[in-house]
Amino acid sequence: MPHESITVTADGPACIIRLNRPARRNAVSLQRMKELAEAARTAEAEAAVRSIIITGGDAFFSSGADLTEAVEVTGVEGCRDYFRNWHALTRTLENLGKPVIAAIEGYCFTGGLELALACDLRVAG
Repeated sequence: MPHESITVTADGPACIIRLNRPARRNAVSLQRMKELAEAARTAEAEAAVRSIIITGGDAFFSSGADLTEAVEVTGVEGCRDYFRNWHALTRTLENLGKPVIAAIEGYCFTGGLELALACDLRVAG
């Protein structure tokens, strides 16, 4: 299934998930949360994949939550649903049966850091 805000490629036994929203500094939207979780689960199910690498652009890994989307969340239920999606993404990464590596180049703020911390290993350059 094609994704709007990430790219998924293979490099030998590694599945590389690249955050691909450079105009927004790879801000994590609700759509991206769902795409990342889906891509990670798909990679885990593939026998040829031995590890999963999440990376961003050359100058930034992720600027965190997409605040233009986050400020539109209203009410208790809206907030609860928004943060449940964050929780679902981080729990998915934390509980995968294959190692997940955050390849961090450049800035990694707020929700981007949370995403990196959900990985098993973080490598920064």
